[in-house]
Amino acid sequence: MKIVCDTSSIIKLVKGDVIDCLGQLFDAVWIPTAVQEECRDPDSSAALAKDFFRVREVEHLLPIGGIGQGELEAISLAVEARISTVAVDVKVVVASRFRSQAASRAGRPCHRRCPIRPLY
Repeated sequence: MKIVCDTSSIIKLVKGDVIDCLGQLFDAVWIPTAVQEECRDPDSSAALAKDFFRVREVEHLLPIGGIGQGELEAISLAVEARISTVAVDVKVVVASRFRSQAASRAGRPCHRRCPIRPLY
């Protein structure tokens, strides 16, 4: 099983000293290049050297506004690679999604090819 992670997820798992749990729970942890670049502190950078991390460049960004580059690339990578498990800062993504599309697209995916549906 695979998962895609954003920057805040990686940093929080590193700070909690539980980053190795990802390697025990998932065969591969995919991150986009933006997340690799955002993980600048020494502990997060060292964590990304673990053998279960895979860095991949995103070819097509989804048209989602109001979120950071790491979140945007993580969600876009999940859709591109057809990975249904994504660890992102939910408060940021849901708040952005709600602000930008609440009235017209409530309950529908953020993009027609996107398997990620809002929970609100």
